[in-house]
Amino acid sequence: MAAYIASQAGNWSSTATWGGTGPPGSSDTATIGYAVTVSGNTTVGNNAATGGTPAITFTAGGSLAVTAGTLTLTSGVKHVASTTVTISAGVSVVFHPAASAQLTINFNSASGAYWIFNGTSGSPCSLSTNLGNSGSGQTYLTGFANGADAGIFPASYVTVSNMGTTTNGQWGFGGQVDTTNNTAVSITNCTLASSNMAVILGVTNNWDGNLTLTNNIFSSSVGNGGGSGQFGCFVFGSLAAAVSGTRTHQYCGYDLPIVGTTHNGFVASDCYCNGSYYFPTAFTHAANAIQRCILINTLGPTPSTVLQNSAEDLLLSTNTLSDQHYLVNATNLANNSIWSGFIFESLPGTQTYGDCFVPVNPTGASTALTIQNAIFLPNAGCIQYTAAAQVNMLLSVLHCTFGCGGGGFQNPSNDGIFLSELSTGVADSLAACKANLFWYSATNTLSLKIYYVGTTTTPLGGTQNQVAPTACDYNGSWNVNNSTPAPASYNFTNSGNGYGLYETAVPGTHDLADQNPQFVNSAANLTAWGATVGQGSQAATLAYLAANPSQIINMIQWIRAGFRPRNRALLGASYPGDPSTSDAAGNPWPGGSPGIGAMAFQSSGDATGACLLSC
Repeated sequence: MAAYIASQAGNWSSTATWGGTGPPGSSDTATIGYAVTVSGNTTVGNNAATGGTPAITFTAGGSLAVTAGTLTLTSGVKHVASTTVTISAGVSVVFHPAASAQLTINFNSASGAYWIFNGTSGSPCSLSTNLGNSGSGQTYLTGFANGADAGIFPASYVTVSNMGTTTNGQWGFGGQVDTTNNTAVSITNCTLASSNMAVILGVTNNWDGNLTLTNNIFSSSVGNGGGSGQFGCFVFGSLAAAVSGTRTHQYCGYDLPIVGTTHNGFVASDCYCNGSYYFPTAFTHAANAIQRCILINTLGPTPSTVLQNSAEDLLLSTNTLSDQHYLVNATNLANNSIWSGFIFESLPGTQTYGDCFVPVNPTGASTALTIQNAIFLPNAGCIQYTAAAQVNMLLSVLHCTFGCGGGGFQNPSNDGIFLSELSTGVADSLAACKANLFWYSATNTLSLKIYYVGTTTTPLGGTQNQVAPTACDYNGSWNVNNSTPAPASYNFTNSGNGYGLYETAVPGTHDLADQNPQFVNSAANLTAWGATVGQGSQAATLAYLAANPSQIINMIQWIRAGFRPRNRALLGASYPGDPSTSDAAGNPWPGGSPGIGAMAFQSSGDATGACLLSC
């Protein structure tokens, strides 16, 4: 074993680079303070135990460019400030720890220390740990420091495997930026297997650079808590919102949750998130904008999808059968937020109760939220509008399609919206419930449009007009109880027309009762879409979308198309003054007059093109 020190810039294989001896090889170590180039297969490192002498130690002015072949490291790497490793297209970097050893890329509290991967679509790079020696552990990044920029970026077209551990701070990819330089971060077209990644943007400084995370796919990931209390494949934090910088997050597939502290300034789109977003309630929640994503709750009754602002075109699901909860608003919900075009589905396919939206009380008084153009599939659940959320919340539910087959928390009530499960509620907190379609696939005398569960004492009390009678109108229904609700415990003052409410007058004066929507395909769901792209099961469909997140919007549009009604009674039947111009898919309302439900009328269009109703 020899310890070599570079004496000048040059090629690794040249003895002149090492003062006339060398070059370093297997069982050797290298110290680099100049620009050194590796242009062929090279092995270096002394097979040290964990914490031993690094294979490569950088000193001031040092850099390493690997232009061809495979670089194998049998011990770790240690940096100082402004030192880089640059990996060319087609190059592989393999860490090969000794038995029972674990290696690190140690950024050593240095700023400006980077690994740069320049792969291409036709010639990707790779970064991996060879775990062939007994008891060896996965390599991880360490030595990040507040007030410093360091890590693996920019990186493009990198195949990553066996990088990162479950211990907080031991990540396999990514890095931290925390200077006033606003250093750009770009990680694109990478695949990570049995690994994890962290991107921490500002801890002591308000970083405002450009961030690009696109086309990154995770599988068999190593969960890392990142200090949030939940384990995810991607640990993320951003201290402040973007001012001049842009933060793009698109076409990524995450097989575990995204976890971290704050999550500010993102435009997140076309991403598959198994486990959704999870952030502690003490911090800012979710993305500033999110669209065309799949968000799956893997945390049981705890709502793991937390939205702070407007969002659109999401499929929200759970993969738990334990009182599933899909979605919650952030306490600092932006006023006048609009959640548009959501689809709710229970992935196991057998859930019969749950809450698609369980709000919390916003901190801002009179915070308005509109849920519009959403489709609640029959096995999904209801909106559970609880009293605790209603103090500062004004909720409007417009142009939604509720499949009431699994909608009730107290199955078999199977209702679309529940009010005040926990107490008596707040008057007018449900600001509007109009132009919605409540349907059930078979006759069910217990199924209601809205049910007030605040109290069932005698005489029945509580808060009247949680939704004003005139604000709960122009809704359609099929196979829903449109008479006085039963059993008797539902009979609040002025219940009727499918509303088990406590009102000053019976709501739903202009409702359309007993209207079979004649959907194009009421069995449309994620698994059915999967069959159209050759996937034979729900699990296969999810795996396909996780690997191909650009297909998410096609799946959402296909499900929506199945819920286009072909009953002319629903044409132009919305409330007077309805400002809506198009349905959830952007289809203009026929004749320019809004209809009932999330989707516009379709005159014909079964598989053969036949008209099922009068065309």
